[in-house]
Amino acid sequence: MRFSEDFAHFCAEVPGCFFLLGNGETGPQGQPQHSSDYDFDDAPLPIGADLWVRLVKERLTRPHNPV
Repeated sequence: MRFSEDFAHFCAEVPGCFFLLGNGETGPQGQPQHSSDYDFDDAPLPIGADLWVRLVKERLTRPHNPV
């Protein structure tokens, strides 16, 4: 994926990962983000927010294991 090249540089310094939260494959949501006819679908936002909250809570309640 072209957008992941910058992220690889960050992960060379600090371990990390990223994930993609789907916004659609067809219609206005399936267009590249910088297309004039792209339309961001707000419906998945609560799913993404909930995912981040769960990840942080899980990470904060786990015993710390230094790398």
